[in-house]
Amino acid sequence: MRLDPSQAADLLELFRKGDVLIATQYSHIAAASLLWWDYLLTLPQEIEFFWQGRLSWPAILFFVNRYLPILTETFTSAAITHPVGSDAVCKFFIAGITPWTGALEIFIAQSILLARLCAVYGNKRSFAVRMIAFFALTTAAVVGIFIWNEFVIKVTSHPFPGYNFTACLSITGTAPLYLIWIPVLLFESVAFALLMHMVVRQIKEDHRVRFSRKTLLHVILRDNIIYFVIILVLYMTEAMMWRFMEVPERELIDGPSVALISIMGNRMLLNIRRRNRANACPELLGTLTAAADAMLSEADREARWGGTTAVAPDSPPPKSKAPTNSSGTEGGLDLPLEEFSRPSFSSLYLPSSRTRNVCDGRTPRMAGP
Repeated sequence: MRLDPSQAADLLELFRKGDVLIATQYSHIAAASLLWWDYLLTLPQEIEFFWQGRLSWPAILFFVNRYLPILTETFTSAAITHPVGSDAVCKFFIAGITPWTGALEIFIAQSILLARLCAVYGNKRSFAVRMIAFFALTTAAVVGIFIWNEFVIKVTSHPFPGYNFTACLSITGTAPLYLIWIPVLLFESVAFALLMHMVVRQIKEDHRVRFSRKTLLHVILRDNIIYFVIILVLYMTEAMMWRFMEVPERELIDGPSVALISIMGNRMLLNIRRRNRANACPELLGTLTAAADAMLSEADREARWGGTTAVAPDSPPPKSKAPTNSSGTEGGLDLPLEEFSRPSFSSLYLPSSRTRNVCDGRTPRMAGP
């Protein structure tokens, strides 16, 4: 049976769309695998830094940003490999769960960025109010475009001969969804510029900043540069695909985009918690060392001067000509001179088990944000 040119072209286009849909399925499976792989890698850190502390807003953002993409991508990977039952199921996926879960993931990642930005600016109320208002405006713009898409898009389930599956296709087109990336990129760019401004200003104002503070600034700067570069590439690619490509090709990188946004947001929070813990332990041990030195100085004076308190700390020791025996002890006592020398910190005041637990991350009070 010969096909006329129009039928052959339609058949080739159908096969091309089938190949694209299969590639989209594989991309979602790859995204779910990447999320689970990162989850297993960072689960010990999650337990250490978030499970043992009090429930705070950073912890809530972390848990939602962590588990929502894992659940949605796993569910999507399982669903797209099975035949679609009806047009209603297609409507639920294409116009419902897929865009709204992706938008929610973007909002959560931006909330994490907003919280970090407000913290860098000292949690000033005026700054936080302005940034929250700006975030609300960009979020409202994105939500408005998605609601517009709900009324415009119409989808249907379509069998693909030769591929043994039924897929969902749009039959009316969609709203200009590429427009959602404009407010998203605007917020990300402003937040990144404000953060870079504060970091550079702090470095210029305090050239002799402490090492721990320097390290924290380094972590913030490094994480946000990496985050912004990845997000910029992803969002620009998504915008170009949704603007110039047809419906099947538009969703090729939706799954990997959600996975990378989730992983970057989680890593930013984990790195801050890890650096705070690393900075807290040297400061804690330094405080203990100073207290132990003071205690040992007092014990040393009492041991030397017989527990008297009338002798000033800076007064010279009384000169006495106590006899010395052949074993090198004073006053004829059979005690080594080392008993009166100042002991080392490590021998007399090792950190307690509670202190070691704090530095090891096993004490709940040190696991806060």
